[in-house]
Amino acid sequence: MEIVNEDIESLLLYGERELDLSPAGKAFARNRLLELLQTEPSYEELRQEKTDIETVLDRLTAYAVENGIVDEELADKFPDRLMNIVMPSQDDAAHTYSRLHRDAGRVAAEKYFSYLSKASRYVKKAKPGSIGWPVVGESGDFTVLIPSEDRAEEESGFYPQCPYCLENIGFCGLPGQPAQYTKRVLPFDLDGETWYFSYRQKQIVADEFVAATEKHRPSGEGRSVAAMADLAEKVPSGFAGATPEPKEHEFLFGAKRALPIFTRPVKKVFFDGDYKVSVLDWNFSVVRLECYIKKDLVHAAAKLMKYWRNYAEGNVAYPAVYCTDTSYIADIALLKAGQKNVLFDKPDYYGAFGVIVLPRSLKEDILGLVAALGEKKVDFQRIHDSERLGKYLEWVIQIAAARGAGLPREKALESILSMIGETCIAAAKDFSVDDKELERVVVESQK
Repeated sequence: MEIVNEDIESLLLYGERELDLSPAGKAFARNRLLELLQTEPSYEELRQEKTDIETVLDRLTAYAVENGIVDEELADKFPDRLMNIVMPSQDDAAHTYSRLHRDAGRVAAEKYFSYLSKASRYVKKAKPGSIGWPVVGESGDFTVLIPSEDRAEEESGFYPQCPYCLENIGFCGLPGQPAQYTKRVLPFDLDGETWYFSYRQKQIVADEFVAATEKHRPSGEGRSVAAMADLAEKVPSGFAGATPEPKEHEFLFGAKRALPIFTRPVKKVFFDGDYKVSVLDWNFSVVRLECYIKKDLVHAAAKLMKYWRNYAEGNVAYPAVYCTDTSYIADIALLKAGQKNVLFDKPDYYGAFGVIVLPRSLKEDILGLVAALGEKKVDFQRIHDSERLGKYLEWVIQIAAARGAGLPREKALESILSMIGETCIAAAKDFSVDDKELERVVVESQK
């Protein structure tokens, strides 16, 4: 019992140090924890040491399971239930953000909410096992990433209807469905409408966030560049974007401005007047619009994206909108219809800006290919007939021809990763636009 009480005090100390838990809030949280864990308060002076919070939560969860307080199948959600008790409520978090925004500025407010989302464990640490490596492109380097777990796709349900609905705040979760005890959101006015901002629980790139409409409504071509520009103002270290695929719930997304595209120089300036239009020196075709006035950027970006989507069937425009102290900027990747390859039908949003995310299942394919290349004699027929590995036969033939059979594991893995990189570089060329055609599109779109 004493250990449980010590762990309760350690959790309260964490809340005090990391989550702005006040003395009165600490007393209130202690009573809630005692009630939840069905234990008596200790009247002895307990140690208040700074202990690893994961260890504390694991011990308290194990205690709850052993004493029948929580079912074992729901044990993975119990740490968030505990953390919810020692962190600010939804309203308190929103009020603190507003106060900081008013008194200290938007940068301080953004840092507060980002830190709260991580310290409360709402943003989950990536599970071990992710694979990432750089790929040298002709016009800048990519990062290829195979995450340790795939992010769940948007799914309909009875309650909440989808992961972006407001009803997720504080939701207890179900078996196979993540708990949202520690989810906090910020109400933002975007293009004259209230949207709700939060960080993603599972992040692919740094400080990834979403902003969703209050009502569960379908999205489509009506996504507003004005809403992206308003969102970019709220997150000064990040960018805001969207993809054209229809979703059940309208949302925008973004992340910290740390993708490779944001370090690329300008290759050519098309014109520089009331606003500046240029093309970046990048593997994909990316047009940069830069304006001093927000409404000018919104107008120019909307015209360019609409023109490109109507220019030819299969064309896609991916916008990344952000702002500096002096201007509003939109980097817009223009992808034409290209050839499907063994990795993807077309590059996704992050891929066009420098981080190509491939499915976790590819790791198993890589292991199978490593084993095949390690054999003294590569069995090409078996690979051809394999439902899983057959699509990679051309890779195996090329590697075996260049390096022979019986490759050590390290050499085989190096060769396969190189083939993945080459496939990504080839896709960038295939989906990009010829320079002359790109200039014609930009000029015509702005008339």
